[in-house]
Amino acid sequence: MPTAFRSGLRLRPEIWAGLARSAWFCGWAAGVESFKSARERAAKAAAVLADRAKTSGLIVLVGHGLMNILIGQRLRAAGWRGPLWPSPRHWSFGLYERAEGRSDGRTAETA
Repeated sequence: MPTAFRSGLRLRPEIWAGLARSAWFCGWAAGVESFKSARERAAKAAAVLADRAKTSGLIVLVGHGLMNILIGQRLRAAGWRGPLWPSPRHWSFGLYERAEGRSDGRTAETA
C-alpha cells in the first residue's frame, strides 16, 4: 500500500490507511507494488497452490489479509470451495477444498 501521502491535514492513521488503500485500488502505487501486480501475483500463487495440491494432497498457505483474499478469489474462480471472504484477523485461516470430479478443481456443474 502506498505511503507517500504528504499533507498537513491531520487525520487518524486508519483514515490515512483507508485513503491510501483506495488510491492504490485505483492505480496509484507510489513506489510500491501496484494493485494490478498484486492480483497477478495472487493468480500465480493460486496456480502454484492448486498444482501442489494435486501432488501433495494437502497444502498450507500462510499469508496476510488482502493477499489471502486475492488468492482465495482465484481459487474459488477455479472451482475450489472455501470462504468468500477469508478473515483478515491475525491467526485466522480459510480452508479451501478442491471440488470433486475434475483435476482442475471444477465440478460438472461449473464446467
